[in-house]
Amino acid sequence: MALDEQRKLYPAKADRLNAAACALKRCAESIPKDTAEYRYWKGVQGEGASYKEEIAQLKATGEFDGRGLFSEVREWSDDKLGAHNTVVKRATAAGVTVAGLVVGVGGYGAMVATASACLTGVGCLIPASTGALGSLSLSEAWQSSSGITADYQSDEPQRVKRFVLSRDFSMGKEHDFTVRLFKNCFSKAVRI
Repeated sequence: MALDEQRKLYPAKADRLNAAACALKRCAESIPKDTAEYRYWKGVQGEGASYKEEIAQLKATGEFDGRGLFSEVREWSDDKLGAHNTVVKRATAAGVTVAGLVVGVGGYGAMVATASACLTGVGCLIPASTGALGSLSLSEAWQSSSGITADYQSDEPQRVKRFVLSRDFSMGKEHDFTVRLFKNCFSKAVRI
């Protein structure tokens, strides 16, 4: 909000304020380094670092003051995970694939092991349900296996652009890549 106020007070300096804010928040650090977007935002970040007056102006608002150790560590991990998200996505897909295979094979094994209980209609529910679980898990494993080798397109450049141009400059929950990563992994694991 402080950035938005500064842009309103000094509209001629809006681009310089955006670049200075990018430098203060190290906005390029979460973008994969081998992309054109990284080079662009690294340039904006570097340019913003040279705008000493604007940096001082933004720091004076109190919104860009130093952060505590926990915030620094979390932001560093978010940046590293964002910059190397292709590895994270592929590792997550591999993990979900392996878990799906294990549960799928286990489901079919349980179906075979409980087949002798299928003497009545009710007794057939156990092998039928474990077989269905096995089928669903193997289907999920098949679908997630395509994520291991799929082309990867990072969403970090768009997030950084929204961050720099947003009205609320606090990055908020959207920036918390670590939380997004674990929620994504957990939701896939629950589906298996």
